[in-house]
Amino acid sequence: MQVYLDGDKVPGYDHRVTAQGQIDRKDLSGQSSSTAASYAGWKPWLLAVRTRIDFDRPDELLALRVMFQAAQETETVGQSFDEFGTPFTDVTTAKTLVPKLWEITDDTAAALGLFNVRFAVAMQVEPDAEQRRWEVTLHLIEEGSAPQKAEDRLPAATTPAAAAPDASD
Repeated sequence: MQVYLDGDKVPGYDHRVTAQGQIDRKDLSGQSSSTAASYAGWKPWLLAVRTRIDFDRPDELLALRVMFQAAQETETVGQSFDEFGTPFTDVTTAKTLVPKLWEITDDTAAALGLFNVRFAVAMQVEPDAEQRRWEVTLHLIEEGSAPQKAEDRLPAATTPAAAAPDASD
């Protein structure tokens, strides 16, 4: 199985993809032994892409590092303060670097409906001297999921968190 990011094959061989979905669960038990909890919806899926790169192909390991560190520039409107300390929106824009958004092509990701990802947290490289290769794990996080897009289209008052009934009733 091959994995592609923006149409480019992820370097290495023997690609393996695992996925982890999460529900945001908040413990409401306080100091008691209660199992009460509130649920705040699905969090973005996490993907781990594992690949192997032979020691005689260090260029492929470097290519993965470049992909991992790729960033895209975004413009954000800055906040400034007047002479009295009152905040206002500055019409000048500030440049912010965020991890690049990648389109992923993989059977597991497609089966789960995951199409856009960013590198998240870490890229792990572990040498295997016996096999003369590196075991590499790329950690990716879903971006712009179908549930997120549906939630973004809801009016603010009907989002799951805002529409949850008051527990004190």
